[in-house]
Amino acid sequence: MLGLPPLGLMFGRGYMSQLGGGAPAPSIRLSSNAPIAEDTEVGATLATIFVAGGSGTYTHTITSDPDSKFSISSNELQLAALVDYETAAEHSVTISSDNGVDEPISRTFTFDVSNVLEQPSLSALTLADDTIPENAAATIAIVGATAGSTITLVEGALPAGMTLDGAARSIDGTPSAVGSASFVLRETLADSPNSPRDTALGIEVTEATALSGHLAMGDSWTWETGGYADVWAAAHPSIAFSKIAAPGWKVADLQARVADAAALAPRSISVLIGLN
Repeated sequence: MLGLPPLGLMFGRGYMSQLGGGAPAPSIRLSSNAPIAEDTEVGATLATIFVAGGSGTYTHTITSDPDSKFSISSNELQLAALVDYETAAEHSVTISSDNGVDEPISRTFTFDVSNVLEQPSLSALTLADDTIPENAAATIAIVGATAGSTITLVEGALPAGMTLDGAARSIDGTPSAVGSASFVLRETLADSPNSPRDTALGIEVTEATALSGHLAMGDSWTWETGGYADVWAAAHPSIAFSKIAAPGWKVADLQARVADAAALAPRSISVLIGLN
């Protein structure tokens, strides 16, 4: 006949475990531990708190909440402050539960924060002007950019002498060579569903506008910035252009008299001349 084990082992935790009759220790559980969307309203219920394997009625309290994001109402864990994915991608909270009889138990839970795309979709960019004259100071506005975005040059090159000002949404400078420039601008905006967005663009730099035919006194004519009237006026500010436009002069004659045209800063001007 087999002898019985000592009474201390018969009723001790070790003996009961061997027989498979030990009850699991009480454990705090949540009905859900789903990520918190960053547009979740304050006061929203995140989960129901309960104790598995416990007995009696438990009171739940928060003992640690480093980011001050949680609160408890009865047995519901609620959001106490807005969350922002860009600031923190997760938040932790430690909950203590006490039934007034047994030792209180505690457990830490971590909630992920899910990003919400809060900004609008980006549109294709365009240029206010894609054809400009050589040696003429220009500011080309970039149209269609969304407020708060950044614009960068990611491919190709701007016309020689011009630079991108992403903050001002413009391309500025004085193009120094005739030709075509192709490039790609990238617009980036956090929380936009299609950021970054690339747009292929181009600028054509043409020769400065010049009149054809003969110069004559009489009619009013406005020259484009960079035209020969600009250059002549800059080189000879004390002489009115209309006074030296003798009948019979050709544009080629006037051009030859201003050899340093490219080195001068062009400006818009209206002069009293005419075509015949």
